[in-house]
Amino acid sequence: MKSFTELFFFIALIKFCLGFNGITSLFNTHDEPHIDLDEYKSELKFTVKEKWISQKLDNFNTKDSREWMMRYFENDRFLISGGPIFIYIGGEWEISPGWISGGLMYEMAKELNGTMFYTEHRYYGRSHPTEDTSTENLEFLTVQQALADLIHFIEEVKATTDDLKDSKVILVGASYAASLATWARLKYSHLVSGAWASSAPLFAKIDFFEYNEVLTESLRIVGGKACLEKFEAAFQKLEEFFSFSEPKVLVKIIKDFKLCEPLNLCRDVSHFFYELADTVAGLVQGHSPGDIEEGCKFMLDENHKDEVAAFGAWVNSRNKHKCLNMNYDDTIKKFRNITWGSDANKQLRQWTYQVNLESQNINLVNYSKIFYSRLAMRLVGFKLFSLASIEKSVKKTNEMYGGFNLKVTNVYTTHGRIDPWRPMGLSKDLNIHSPVEILEDYSHCADLHSIASKDTPQLIASKKRIKKLVRKWLNVP
Repeated sequence: MKSFTELFFFIALIKFCLGFNGITSLFNTHDEPHIDLDEYKSELKFTVKEKWISQKLDNFNTKDSREWMMRYFENDRFLISGGPIFIYIGGEWEISPGWISGGLMYEMAKELNGTMFYTEHRYYGRSHPTEDTSTENLEFLTVQQALADLIHFIEEVKATTDDLKDSKVILVGASYAASLATWARLKYSHLVSGAWASSAPLFAKIDFFEYNEVLTESLRIVGGKACLEKFEAAFQKLEEFFSFSEPKVLVKIIKDFKLCEPLNLCRDVSHFFYELADTVAGLVQGHSPGDIEEGCKFMLDENHKDEVAAFGAWVNSRNKHKCLNMNYDDTIKKFRNITWGSDANKQLRQWTYQVNLESQNINLVNYSKIFYSRLAMRLVGFKLFSLASIEKSVKKTNEMYGGFNLKVTNVYTTHGRIDPWRPMGLSKDLNIHSPVEILEDYSHCADLHSIASKDTPQLIASKKRIKKLVRKWLNVP
């Protein structure tokens, strides 16, 4: 039997070509980190305000005067003159008021009389710099432009609010936004006093095979060897089924997975495997205590006829629709829609462009580079990305921001041990001023909430540590 990593051959290319997010969205690994808004209804109603700020379309071209309106949230409930500014940075998602209504950053703002902001990233959520997301209009979707937006926001807030003109700034980010927080401190240390980066990928790499290795090991650690073997067997049998293409077997697949229509063997099978692999990836990357265990209950339930039936039952337990649509042509059509508000433009089309443009951890294991380029072009209509241009972009990104060897102080980095993204982040302290903590038993962005009784002793200690570090960065006893 093949290893689970080998059986994840569709993650090996398409997951990162698409920006590592499936179309069926059984697990959306690009949504805003979850916070329960119901817990903070009073805070949301009375103290959180939605606002907009003008930004330049091109921050680096003085001859281009075009502007657009960036959305953000503000909570000044604890404001005192000179108190710190806390900014929760938005990533590739639509922001909500939750993270400035509760959570660990909120606790710090309360204790330190800070003012909280939550900024929305250009091209995501409701922050639309251009009339649509055509390839030409996505030209200004880059890390450099996003960082410049953030810095302009800080400067404008300090210049227009007397109580904040002398305030120090603390940044908080999760996942890609954690990378932005780290790089903002690196490039603009005169404006940013410190940053907390939860699950920040910092190293750009073409062949990101480590994602699958950590994913497989995490399934084994949390779910157990028997569960991992059931997932492996399910993928193995599905491969065999499609190799023989017997009608009765294909009917079984339609039934087990509640497919909306029979799969086209020439076009839909690759998409089908990718979605299944992505669903397992989402289970691990988005794991909270009990999630992987719940998936393993399905896989180990002896009431199912076989591993494929068990896998289908679990996948369908995650599906909110009556059936699973695995039509490849429908996917292509969805991605080519450039209208704001369409399914593709909630985040996927933009993120696909950004990942291709800046080569953030693309996995090309066992695939030709030509096939990768053509697939990206067909999905979203972007230009061909040659291997040479991808390698050049990877080198440029790591040279510009430092990769694993960036020279930065006052950044606290945290990663979950079972997070598949961990290998692309820091694994040890950069220096005495920029420590790193690897959180056992946790996955992606799992440490943003307030200290709770369910937290492990290590997680509690880490949360207390960031509070202590922020006080140090602010020169507060």
